[in-house]
Amino acid sequence: MKKIKRQMDLNELAFQKLKEIRTNGWGVISFPNVRQRICSLFCLKKRLCHKLLIDFRNEGRIEYVHCRGIRIVKTKRRKSPM
Repeated sequence: MKKIKRQMDLNELAFQKLKEIRTNGWGVISFPNVRQRICSLFCLKKRLCHKLLIDFRNEGRIEYVHCRGIRIVKTKRRKSPM
C-alpha cells in the first residue's frame, strides 16, 4: 500500500487560522476571539478548543497570557550552514 503524503492536517489548518486573528498592541489574542474563530470554523465545542490550545502550547507554538488570552510564539530560524 502506498503511503499518502499529507500536506496539511487539521491542526496545522487551525493554527494558520489562529495566526490570522487580529491581535492587540502586545500581540495577544483574546480568548473570546480565539473561540469565536476556531469553534465556528471547525464546529468545535469550547472544551475541544481548549484542548487544541493546550496541544499548541505543549508544542511551543503559543503561550498563555494570564487572564488575557494567548500569544503566538515567534520561532527563531536557524541559519543554514554554507
